[in-house]
Amino acid sequence: MECPVCKSEISFADQKCPQCEADLEAIQLSSKIENDNKQKFSFGIIMTLLFLAVTVIWVSTGMKRGEQPEEIVDKTEYEQLKRELAETNQLNEVLKNENEKLQLKLSEETKPTAKKSMEYVVKEGESMFIIARKIYGNGFKYTDLATDNQIQNPDKIRTGQKLVVYY
Repeated sequence: MECPVCKSEISFADQKCPQCEADLEAIQLSSKIENDNKQKFSFGIIMTLLFLAVTVIWVSTGMKRGEQPEEIVDKTEYEQLKRELAETNQLNEVLKNENEKLQLKLSEETKPTAKKSMEYVVKEGESMFIIARKIYGNGFKYTDLATDNQIQNPDKIRTGQKLVVYY
């Protein structure tokens, strides 16, 4: 895995980048959510394909040339299929509800935590872009820095000006 801030190679189990000390927890949680959603989606696709395969096999083995499907399926089979369809629909509803609960739980687990902050004093010759590059590893985050400090024009900062930096 690659650190999104400093681009150095890191282990997936690391909570912080050893190079730049960037917090990697949010990235790990988003990867976990993505993997969970892929597994749920794959399970649904497999079940649908299995149901379709069983239906096609059942219909194709029971029909002879010239016969109508109604002639093949007697009343008891029809009732049994009706029950199975109702059970399948009920199971689908249970799975949908469980999926919604899991997504809600995951969204609660990934709510942003309170940001830490520090004070930064502008040095001579520095711009918001340079400061953002020093702090965040990306100079284009100067807009976040300006917004956090209610600076209307990021081009107009003074030497000695104090900025609050959230990380």
